[in-house]
Amino acid sequence: CKVRIKDGEIQVNTPTRMIGYYKKEAESAASFTEDGWLKTGDIGKMTDDGQLFITGRAKNIIILSNGENVSPEAIEKKLDSYPIIEESIVYSKNDMLYAAVVPNKDHISIQTIDDVKSEIEKLIDSINSNAKPSHYLSGFEIMNTPLPRTASGKLIRRDLKI
Repeated sequence: CKVRIKDGEIQVNTPTRMIGYYKKEAESAASFTEDGWLKTGDIGKMTDDGQLFITGRAKNIIILSNGENVSPEAIEKKLDSYPIIEESIVYSKNDMLYAAVVPNKDHISIQTIDDVKSEIEKLIDSINSNAKPSHYLSGFEIMNTPLPRTASGKLIRRDLKI
């Protein structure tokens, strides 16, 4: 299998790749480059020694008015690494980035955290202090219910009601 990255998207070429979608010529054509490589829809990077890292999905990229492309998954991964946050989703509103976070109730209970909003605010301030300006979170909302997911556990971004 040959792998390359073009414009941040991972593309593959192998004799075992799909040849197209059944009776869907337009979708099939859009899935391949002019030279026959399959566009995976994944965003990633490759190290000098050939290791491939998937960092997000092309369809989830947020394009800000200054032309900057932001992968929300990278910011969500940072947020989700903190024990106070159960899960998060990053979205764009008025050309700024925001997060919807679901607090980890077990952690909050064990740590006896009284002011959850304040704790998450401190956490986001800390993340912002090391972030590129295009990855700065302008605000957040605390969600009381789990984020919408598919049966396989993937976030359904279009179903987010904020």
